[in-house]
Amino acid sequence: MVRPKWTGSEEQLRALSEAVEARRSASDAEEASWLKMQAARVAGVPDELLCEQTNTSRSKLNRKLGARPTQSRPQRQA
Repeated sequence: MVRPKWTGSEEQLRALSEAVEARRSASDAEEASWLKMQAARVAGVPDELLCEQTNTSRSKLNRKLGARPTQSRPQRQA
């Protein structure tokens, strides 16, 4: 059975349009925030502080930006 085409009222169409625009704006803002978080990471901000200040879990940070590479520590000579 073919689903009938939905025809909304002007009010419904306006509400739908506003919802779509709000979601698009939120998506753009989220992408911009991840770019800023990446820049903070590159600048040397510790992940722990970055997560705490932005209310982001470490697992989400690593999922979005990848795990921070570990730096090898120089060996102490005895």
